Amino acid sequence: MKCPHCDNKVSFFSKAMNKFGKVKFCPHCSQKIRFKFDLKTVALLFIPTVLFSFLLRPYLGALSTAVPLLVVFLVSAKLDPINENI
Repeated sequence: MKCPHCDNKVSFFSKAMNKFGKVKFCPHCSQKIRFKFDLKTVALLFIPTVLFSFLLRPYLGALSTAVPLLVVFLVSAKLDPINENI
């Protein structure tokens, strides 16, 4: 994911992204950002993900549903800027 303010790469597993609360801070520019999921991407990938999970069932067993869904959510994750206009 990239910061919408400074366009630097921000890791999903970074310390800044795993703090509690809705408002996060970019580790590079210290601007406020919000973590969101792109619902269009989730909707488009949902059916292929379910079909792919059926193909993985003989190899992964119970994890055959969790792994593809985790990938879909990681692909659809994005960062939005927080503008404070009072």
